[in-house]
Amino acid sequence: MLLVSVVFGLIEIAVPLVLQRLVDAAAAGTQDVGLMVGLVALTIGSAIPLPYWLRERLHARFGYKLHGDLFQSLLCKDMSFHDDRGSTILAMQAVNGVKAAGGLLNILTGNHVFLHIPVAIFAIFYLGQYSVYAVVLLIGFLICFVVCSKFLGRKISTEEEAYQEINNELTHRRREAVHQIQTVKVNNAVAHELGYYWREGKGALQHRLRIINLHNAFNLMSSSAQGFALIVVVAFFIPQVVSGDITVGVFLALVVFASRIVGPVEFLGDVYAEIKEASALLKPVMEILENKPQVIEQSSPLQLNPVRGSISLRGVSFRYPGRENFILKDISLTIPAGKKTAIVGRSGSGKSTLARLLTRLYDPSAGVIEYDGTDLRNVGFKSLYREVAYLTQEVAIFTSTIAQNVAYGLDDFKSEDVAHALFRSSAHFVEHLENGQDTMVGELGKKLSGGERQRLVIARLFIRNPSVVILDEATSALDNVTESEVHQAFEELGKQNGGKTMIVIAHRLSTVMSADQIVVMDNGEVLDVGTHGELIGRCQLYYDLNKTLVTA
Repeated sequence: MLLVSVVFGLIEIAVPLVLQRLVDAAAAGTQDVGLMVGLVALTIGSAIPLPYWLRERLHARFGYKLHGDLFQSLLCKDMSFHDDRGSTILAMQAVNGVKAAGGLLNILTGNHVFLHIPVAIFAIFYLGQYSVYAVVLLIGFLICFVVCSKFLGRKISTEEEAYQEINNELTHRRREAVHQIQTVKVNNAVAHELGYYWREGKGALQHRLRIINLHNAFNLMSSSAQGFALIVVVAFFIPQVVSGDITVGVFLALVVFASRIVGPVEFLGDVYAEIKEASALLKPVMEILENKPQVIEQSSPLQLNPVRGSISLRGVSFRYPGRENFILKDISLTIPAGKKTAIVGRSGSGKSTLARLLTRLYDPSAGVIEYDGTDLRNVGFKSLYREVAYLTQEVAIFTSTIAQNVAYGLDDFKSEDVAHALFRSSAHFVEHLENGQDTMVGELGKKLSGGERQRLVIARLFIRNPSVVILDEATSALDNVTESEVHQAFEELGKQNGGKTMIVIAHRLSTVMSADQIVVMDNGEVLDVGTHGELIGRCQLYYDLNKTLVTA
């Protein structure tokens, strides 16, 4: 691309020089065919769309690479990063940032940035041979333009940041309202959502109009550059043409080169305005790319084999990044292999946070978690999530087929394996669908009921056959009969391959009573550990919780 810019820059210099000689020869009564052919060749060469072809290919590859890098960066970020930001805002920032970066690349490659200034320098020396004062006036114009551009650029950047802040929030709000349209309608909130948009959107509109006005000021300065250059040339050099000090050919060359001196003004004006506007869009993108995750895989991670030993927590404490209070406090606990451990406690006692640490979505602030005696922080992510399954009450369904949802994350799967997993999760409704497991579930599974979506998520567990299963209220959306069927399947799954380690955050009395070990948590601490019979007589909190547990 640099070589192409050099060639086209040399053409820009050569055209006025050839034109000068051709006109002077014509004025002398000579028709120089060679010069005419050369001028035609240069003109045709400058019209070849090679720069456009190269620029668009570069732009496409750049956008592809940057989108991929951003997507990879977002997927590898810590859960705390995603917890603190909305998915819609992150998506908007990524799209806007790539668009802004692509726009800058387009300007830099489309205007031969590497040759604008060298050509202008050559033009200054050429004009300086005939009038230093004309050159001083043109350079003075450039200096004034730079000063004004700096002032306008700061204003554009400030306004763009304010506009993006409001616009991102509005986009997020609109998407939520459309996604939750049923809730909006039944709560008679249509007028409320529209009122919010018209009220807050007016502020965004005002910022956008100011940005347009500032860009218009840039355009006014840029468009006046060529006119100013022409006025300077006419004022200084027409008298010299009349007096015979310079030829008509030289005059034409001076007109062209004067436009080349102020040429960078138009280019730099566009670029500077674009940079200042894009800075507000690129800033969050750079923050995303530069943010380093704390939960990382070791350079040479250990592979986690099917877990046959216990899971141990020693002195584990945890607080979310940026918060002072600890959610978990000095927890020491052994979860026996091949057994079912139930975790109970009041809301907010830290049960779900503990499950997140066991799946390494977060690392402990202090202490160690070990699987089969291996520090979880030394285990590779791929082998960890092959052996450990984590199901929550939050149903995650993707816009694809039932089979693709059940086998999500598996590169190769067979339809019979999917069918078996669906059967074991009591997803019998699939058998009655016209396209069976090839049925599209709609956007985020909207064509399915809440219970149907949750059974598909549970089916993912059965097709993967992990050695450790962590259930965080995973059956809360199922009716009693279906939940009983699913729990029976869980019991069967737990006995396979010599037994699986089951960790259940429970809300059903039947689940708690059948557990081999019950962990009672309160205020981020382990209050007691034992069987149902042991705890019911010695732990007051468990006794109280037992009254509130839902019966199966």
